Amino acid sequence: MTLNLKLTAKLNLLSVTMIVATAMGIALFLVRQEIADSRRELHSQGKIVSSMLADNSEYAVYTANRESLGQIIQNLSQQPDVAYAAILDGNRKGLAERMFRSAGAVPPLPAYRFRENLWVADFTDPASGRRYLDFLVPVMGTAAPALAASPLGTLEKGTRRDVIGYVRLGMSQERMHAYIREFLVTTLIFTSILVVFGTLVTVLITRRIVAPIRNVAAIAQEIAGGQLGRRMTISSRDEISDLALSFNQMIDHLQEYQGQVEDYRHTLEEKVEQRTRQLKESTEHAFRLAQHDMLTGLPNRAMLTEHLHQALAHASRHERRVAVLFIDLDRFKNINDALGHDTGDILLKSAAARLLGSVRESDTVARLGGDEFVVVLPDADGERDATAVAHKILDALSNPFELTGKEFNISGSIGISLYPEDGSDSTSLVKNADTAMYNAKGSGRNTYRFYTPDMNVRVMERLKMENNLRRGLERDEFFLLYQPQVDIASGAVLGLEALSRWNQPDEGLISPAHFIPVAEESGLILPFGEWVLRTACAQTRRWLDQGIDPGRVAVNFSMRQFEQQNPAHLVAQILRETGLDARHLELELTETLISHHPDQAIATLAALREMGVEISIDDFGTGYSSLSYLTRFPIHKIKIDRSFILGIGKDPSDEAVINAIIAMARSLGLTTIAEGVESEEQLAFLRAHDCDQIQGFLFSQPLSAEKAAQFIGAA
Repeated sequence: MTLNLKLTAKLNLLSVTMIVATAMGIALFLVRQEIADSRRELHSQGKIVSSMLADNSEYAVYTANRESLGQIIQNLSQQPDVAYAAILDGNRKGLAERMFRSAGAVPPLPAYRFRENLWVADFTDPASGRRYLDFLVPVMGTAAPALAASPLGTLEKGTRRDVIGYVRLGMSQERMHAYIREFLVTTLIFTSILVVFGTLVTVLITRRIVAPIRNVAAIAQEIAGGQLGRRMTISSRDEISDLALSFNQMIDHLQEYQGQVEDYRHTLEEKVEQRTRQLKESTEHAFRLAQHDMLTGLPNRAMLTEHLHQALAHASRHERRVAVLFIDLDRFKNINDALGHDTGDILLKSAAARLLGSVRESDTVARLGGDEFVVVLPDADGERDATAVAHKILDALSNPFELTGKEFNISGSIGISLYPEDGSDSTSLVKNADTAMYNAKGSGRNTYRFYTPDMNVRVMERLKMENNLRRGLERDEFFLLYQPQVDIASGAVLGLEALSRWNQPDEGLISPAHFIPVAEESGLILPFGEWVLRTACAQTRRWLDQGIDPGRVAVNFSMRQFEQQNPAHLVAQILRETGLDARHLELELTETLISHHPDQAIATLAALREMGVEISIDDFGTGYSSLSYLTRFPIHKIKIDRSFILGIGKDPSDEAVINAIIAMARSLGLTTIAEGVESEEQLAFLRAHDCDQIQGFLFSQPLSAEKAAQFIGAA
C-alpha cells in the first residue's frame, strides 16, 4: 500500500507538471503572438496615415499655409490611436501641431531609427508617462526659395523635388496595451481552467494505476495512434478492475477533449479568416486613400502622375499628343472665409462633379489640393480638343452653385500645356500648365491660356516682385507722399491723398501701378494696406500736434482688404492707437468693390460713417451699375477718374460724362473732386461746370510729409 501511494504521487506530480508547463507555454505563445500582431498593426496604421498626411500636405507645406496645415491635421481627429500630429518645415521647425487625446504640448523630437523608408521612435514621454510610437516622414515637393540655403542642399530655381518639410505622427500605445491586458487576463483564465481540468483528470487516472504495465502499454499505444475506441475489460473488482475503470474514464475524457480541441480549431480558423478579411479590406482602403483625394474621390497627385506617365508613354509610341489642363477656381478663398470650410468643401465636390461631366471617360480629372484641379486629355487633337474642353469646363463652372440655400457664381482660370511641344515629362507639363493658369488669372480670370515659353519669364518676374515686396515690408522700404486736394472756388487746401511709393534698393523707385496688382494677388495687400492706413493716420496726428490742420487725409482701401478684413474694426483700432479723430480720415473705395459686395458694403459703410469717417468713390465712371447704388450707400464724395479729365478739350463725350457726373452728384448732395488736373484748360472747364474740388500736378505733385506741411502753411 505504501509503495502504491508513492508511485501515485510521482505520477500525479509528473502529470500536473507537464499540464502546467504545456498550458503556460501555449498561453505565453498566444500572448507573444498577440503583442506582435498588435504592434505590427499599430506600426502599419501609423505608416499609412503618416505617408498619406505627407502626400496631402505637400502644397500647404510649400506655401507655409498654417491654416491649411491645421485643417489637414484636424482631419486626423477621428483616428482613435493618433495621439498627436505635427507638420514641420525643412529645418524641422513646427508649422502646425495638435494633441488629440490629452492636454499639453506635443513631446519633443525623440531619437529615431530608420525603418522601412521612414523614421520611427518607440518612446515614453517623460512629461506624461505615456508611451508612443512616433513616425517622421519627409514631405517631398518642389522646394520653396526660402529653403535654398537650408541643410537640404542647394536647390535649382525651385524645380527640383526635395524634402520641403516633415510630417510627425504620434500613435498612442494605450489602446493596444489595454487590449493586450484584456487578452492576457482571458488567456490566464482559460489556462487556469485547463490546468484545473487536466489536474482533476490526472488525479482520477493516476489513483487507479495498478494494472499490469504490458496491458497499459498496449492500450496506451493504441491511444497514441489515435484509436480511442478500445476499452479495458473489467473482469473483477480488485486493483485491475479499478485500473481498467480509470483507463476507460481517461479514454472518455480524451475523446471529449479531442472534440473541444476540434471545436477550438474551427473557432480559431474562423477568427484567422475574419482577421485576414479585415486586413485585406484595410489594405484596399489604405491603397485607395493613397491614390485618391479624400474629399472629392478624384485621383490625387500620385495617381495623376501615374496616369499621365501612361498617357505620355502611349502618345510616344503612337506619335499622339496629350493635353494637360490646370484649373484653379477663382476667388475660392472668399467662399471659405465668408461661409466656412464645410461650405467650401461642398463647393469643391460640386465643382469636381462638373469637371467629370465635362470630359470623356478616358480622360483623367484629378485634384492636387485646395481648389486646384488637373485634367489630362490623352490622344488629344492638339489645341482644338483642349480648347473645346476648356470652353465646356468654363461653361459648367459658370452655372450658379447652390450653397447654404443661396446661389453663388464662381469662375475658373485654366492653363493648358501640350505634349510634346511644352514638355516631355509629367512634371514639366503640369508646371507649364500651372504657369499658363496664372497668366489666365492675370488676364482677368474666367478664361484659358495656352502655355508659351515667355510665360516663365513673366512668372519669375512676378515671383521676384512678390519676394521683393515681402522683404520691402520687412525692411521698411516703402514711404508715403501726400497730394493736396484743393477747393476749386477758394483755392484752399481741404485735404490730402496718401500715395504709396516704393524705393527698391536694386531697382530704385517702382510705380504703384506695378507693385499694387502683385500685392493684391499675393495677399500682401493686407499687411501693406494696414501699414499705409496706420502711417497716414500717425502722420496726420503729428501734423495736428504741430498746429497744422491738413483737413481730411484720404487713404485707398482695396477690394482684397474689404473682402478679408473687417474695415470698420481695423479703422477704429488704428484711430485709437494713433489718437486721430475720425473726422480727419477719408477712405477711397472703388465702385467695383461696392457693387460686388452690396450687402456687406452697406453695413460697413454705415459703421464707418457713424464713426465720422468720410467715404469717397474712386475712379468713378470706369466701373458699372454706378447709378443703381449711389442712392443706397452712405457715401460723401465722388472722384472723377483722370481718364475723363484727359479728354477735356479733346473728346466731347468725355466732357459730357464729366458734366453728367457733376450734375448727378449735385442732385444727390454729393461732393465731386476731379483727379489728374494738369492744365488751365481743364481747370476752367471744371470750374465752369461747378466741380467742387480738384487734385493734380497743376497745383502740386505728391509731396513728402515735410513739404506737404509747408504747402498747407503757405496756402
